[in-house]
Amino acid sequence: MHTEVAERTIVFTDVAKSMDLQNRLGDKRMTELMSSYFEAVQAIVDDRRGDLIKTIGDGVMLSFVEPTDAMRAIMDIQHAVIDLNEGRPAEEHMHMRTGAHYARVILKMNAGELEDVFGNGVGTAARLESRAKIDNILISADLRDAAGVPEVITANKCNTQTEYMKLKSVTNRMSVIHIAPKETSSNVVPLGA
Repeated sequence: MHTEVAERTIVFTDVAKSMDLQNRLGDKRMTELMSSYFEAVQAIVDDRRGDLIKTIGDGVMLSFVEPTDAMRAIMDIQHAVIDLNEGRPAEEHMHMRTGAHYARVILKMNAGELEDVFGNGVGTAARLESRAKIDNILISADLRDAAGVPEVITANKCNTQTEYMKLKSVTNRMSVIHIAPKETSSNVVPLGA
């Protein structure tokens, strides 16, 4: 086992208001929904050449070498959630928050396999997820400015809004971008709301 430093895009997703959803669905149906969600995420991450580092309750932590693969995976996950919600009453819809940051992180490797990722960049991505609006994505300017990422955002017809935000444990206010995919369910919280 060893560690190394590398640039990665770290992505956190979380099911918003999951306890309320579980109360409405019951344990069995919530378990089935989450199993379908985790299977969809794993397939997307594999397709986009990323790593599912861990599940954290009803959320996931992902790592990508290429920032464009990370942004495409984020958009794919948004669409997977819409597909999972298809045919369900609105009160049974799953809603996500997603945060992502591109930074130098510490990789924990075991026999050549990525086992874990940690460092300030991971903490920043987690803080971004916690501040994201429901059904929206919050990314750092570092990710937005990475080669090819603006084109991915534009190709997915997303609404964007940039602001400076103070995140817990981050010394300075940082430029962040709220992203609201246009082609999502009617449950998207409009930017500025």
